[in-house]
Amino acid sequence: MGKDQIRVMAHPKKGETKELFKMPAKLAVGDWHRVKLAFKGESFSATVDDQVVTAAHPCISEPKQTFGLGGDSGGPDGEKAGALEFRALKVCDFKN
Repeated sequence: MGKDQIRVMAHPKKGETKELFKMPAKLAVGDWHRVKLAFKGESFSATVDDQVVTAAHPCISEPKQTFGLGGDSGGPDGEKAGALEFRALKVCDFKN
């Protein structure tokens, strides 16, 4: 998520980046936004406020040891430039 877009990036192989989804979106800086992320097989969906984003790629279903969330970089100087903060963060593992 950035202040002017929502996008989904994947890294299928080391050094390779694929943009799976990108759309313009106005997200007010400094406001809290409600976000829900869901992974199922090769599919990913995110609900940002009330807007749903979906993407699919075989690499999404691969076992991973790391998962990253990025925000805008190059923002105002300081420790929080480009940082994401979370409230009431829940991580669930659904075995359905």
